[in-house]
Amino acid sequence: MLKTHRRLSAIVAVAALAALAGCGKGDDYTAPTTTTAAGCSTGSSCRAGSADPKDLVGAPAPAITGKNLTGPGELSLASYVGKPTAVVFWLNSCPHCQHDMPGINALQQSIGDSVQIVAVAIDAGLKGGKGFETPAAAAKTLKLTVPTILEPRAQADGDWHLASVPTAFILDARHNVVSVITRGNSDKNIAPDIRRALTAAQ
Repeated sequence: MLKTHRRLSAIVAVAALAALAGCGKGDDYTAPTTTTAAGCSTGSSCRAGSADPKDLVGAPAPAITGKNLTGPGELSLASYVGKPTAVVFWLNSCPHCQHDMPGINALQQSIGDSVQIVAVAIDAGLKGGKGFETPAAAAKTLKLTVPTILEPRAQADGDWHLASVPTAFILDARHNVVSVITRGNSDKNIAPDIRRALTAAQ
C-alpha cells in the first residue's frame, strides 16, 4: 500500500513539473502523434528532428485562412502579400505566449503600416486558465488588435513544422520565409527580435 502511494505521488509530481514547463521551450507543445515523412511516429521524440520550422526558410509561406478572432468573418494571410509580415503562432494555454503576445500586439501599433503582424491562434483543444479557456477567450483577455487567425493544430504543425510556441516566421513582401524566431531556452520576450527582423526584411 505504501509503495503504491509513493508511486502515485511520483506520477503526480512528474505531471505537475510537465505542466509548469515553459511552452517556449517546447516542453508542453509536442507534435501530434502521427507518422511523418521522416518516419517519426510519436510526439515528443519528433519535436527537433522531423519538424524543424527553419526548414521553411527560403520557401513560400504556406497558406492560412481561418476564423478571424479580432474582427468579423474569415481572414487570409494572403491579404497581406506586398508587406513584410511576421506570422506569430501562439497557444491559449501557453504561459510564454500569454506573456509575449501583449508586447507583440503593441509592436504593430508602434512599427507602422509598412509591415504587418499576423497572429495565428492554434486550435489544439487545450483549456487554459481563467480568461484563457479557448483561443477566442485568450484573444479577448489579451486585448489583441492585430489580425488573428484561428488555425487547427494539425495544419499548423504539418504546414509550418512547429516545434514550440510562441514561434514567429518572418516573411518578405512576396511572402517568402526569410527567418524564424523562437523563444528557445530564453525567458526574453520575442517582440524586440520580431521588430529587428521586420525592419531587416523591408
